[in-house]
Formats: sequence, structure tokens, C-alpha cells
Amino acid sequence: MKTVRILVSLAVLAFGCGRQQLPAETEIPLCNLSILDSVGVELGDSAYIFGGIMGIEFMPDGGFAVLDRATCNIRLFTDMGEHTATIGRRGTGPGEIVQPYGLLLWSNGDLGVIDPFQGGLLRFSPDGEYLGIVFEATHNIPFDPRMVGDTAYIAQRTSIETEGDQTFMETYLGFFPMSHEPSLKYISDRIPLDPAGMADYILHSFFYSSWAVDPASGTLYAAPFHEGEYRILAFPFEGGDPRVIGMEVEPVAKTPEEIELEKAFVASYLTAAEGGNPMYDVNCEPWPFKLPVEGMYVDDSGNLWVLRGDTGEVLFNVWNSSGERIFDVALPGFPAGDHSFRIRGDRMLLWRENPTDYQKVYIIAIPW
Repeated sequence: MKTVRILVSLAVLAFGCGRQQLPAETEIPLCNLSILDSVGVELGDSAYIFGGIMGIEFMPDGGFAVLDRATCNIRLFTDMGEHTATIGRRGTGPGEIVQPYGLLLWSNGDLGVIDPFQGGLLRFSPDGEYLGIVFEATHNIPFDPRMVGDTAYIAQRTSIETEGDQTFMETYLGFFPMSHEPSLKYISDRIPLDPAGMADYILHSFFYSSWAVDPASGTLYAAPFHEGEYRILAFPFEGGDPRVIGMEVEPVAKTPEEIELEKAFVASYLTAAEGGNPMYDVNCEPWPFKLPVEGMYVDDSGNLWVLRGDTGEVLFNVWNSSGERIFDVALPGFPAGDHSFRIRGDRMLLWRENPTDYQKVYIIAIPW
């Protein structure tokens, strides 16, 4: 077991953190989160029914935006979850949405939706005005894009390459200067193209890989899947060799029910992504253990929040920009799962991508 020795600073204690009982070699304070409210209903007002959340971002002037793949729109909410507006709708006309794959946000509140069936990155004003296509992207679209300033984004993407009589599929995490093609690749991997085996490859390279960006420094934190290790690479903005953040953890097995649920979710997602193309086998064999790193996000202070996927409840390890684990954060009594989250100030938005009932967005207080 690697030893992590962290002293509890007065600043951290002022945040309301308590002491967690951990092994003797580690002293880490523990903070508890609390749920303020939730947004999302199973039946009722359609403004609060989510069918497939593809992205959430805090708006610059308050509130937050939710991109929903099932309803093909962006919905705006107040800080406490009151619906205020809906942008876009299903359709093939200008400013309409067919298959959304990621939400981008500009500093002035403009919102972007990547839709390959509508030609690329669609841009809307916060008032709902359609502003046109920023760049074309009709195939091998950027996945889970995150803005870096107002002129670039970081995303995962695939590409097809041919060398002689051999065709390869490449997956990579890259820096994109507001275009379909990257100017820098931080991480790249490729295998011979075989449509029958794509599901497992995509599962490991996309679904099992987490990453986050510090908007202030441009540092990219990436945790590519590597047999379930807790291992995060911190890349400088301009690329180059990364620092490594990590610790040893014991593997935790998934239940048979969790494995079957994951199979079904990945199959349905890939079927939608490929437009039902029968040449692609969407069936996969999930990794039998839970992921130590389920998700990541960088808060306003430049701290990296790492959501654990191998615990019984929602638990975050928080690391500072120097790679020191400074405290842990838990949501007591809330079950772990494939959650995503965003943080701004003393608020967190937490949602589950594959819920057992229906999707909700939880509004959570952070005790600072």
C-alpha cells in the first residue's frame, strides 16, 4: 500500500470537515455533502422529465443547462431547479436537433450541441436563437467535449486509418481548436478495425476512461482504463509528459445484476450512436470489477475531484493541483453508481447516466 501522509490544514477544517478513521499511515479529513433538492420526475410536467442526459453545465449568470438526447433539446433551470426555458426541438430544420452528443458552453452563455445528423456543432444564444454551425462534423464525432476558453475544446474521438491493406480504428483524447480535427493528441490507442469487436474496444477506451480539465491552468487530468488501476495522468496544457496521481486500491467485484445492466446500457447507447447499423456488434463483456475512478471534475479552486466507483456510497477523493490528496467528500446514504457531476462554488449537480428508475439531477450543498 502506498503511503499518503496529509496534514489537516486549518483552512480545510474551516470547511466543516470531520475526521475519517483511516489506516495509520494516512490522515485525511472527511466532509459530508447534503442534498438540497432534485430535478426530474417520472410522470408529469414534460419540462422535468429526462430521457437521456448528455450534458449539464452551470450557466455564467446562474442556473444550469441540461442537454437531453431523448427529447433533443436544452433545458434551462434556476439554481434550485425551476425550469425557465427550452432551447431547440426534435427535427431536421435549421436549429432543430436529431441526435445530440455533447454540450458546450461559451463564457457569454451561448450553448453548443454536437449533432452529426444536422452537420456538426450547432450554436444557440441563451435566449434560444439559433446562431448557425460552428464547424462541420458528420462522422467520428467528438465525444463528451469540454470547453477550454472560448476558442477550443478537449474531447475524445475516433478515426479510421489505412496502412497498406490494413485498416485501423484509433481512439484518442485531443485538443481541438474549435474544429473537427485536433491540433494535439494527449493519449492515443488503435487496433485493427473489426466491426464485430468494436463494442468491447469502445467500452474500455471511452466508457471506462475518465478525464477533466482545469479551465484556469489548462491542465488535463486523464484516467485511461488500465485493468482497474487508480491512476490519473496530469498533462500540461501544451502536452508533453504527464505527472502521475494515484494510489493502490483493492478490487471490488460487480454483481451479476450490475454486469447485465451495464451490458444493456452500452448496447442501447451504441445502437443509437451507430444509427442502428447492423454491421456493428453492440454486445460487450464488461470489466468484472468496479472502477476506482468513475468520474472527475476540477472545482473553482483548481482541486481535482475524483468520484470513486468502487465504494458502497458516493465518495470523492479531492487532490490539489500539486497532486496531494487533501480531503475526502461523501454523500452519506446515497448509493454509488455511474454518476456524473459538475461543481461551482458551494453547489454540486449530480446525476446518474443509467438509473434503475428514471433520471434526476440532484442539487447538492458543499460545506464551505
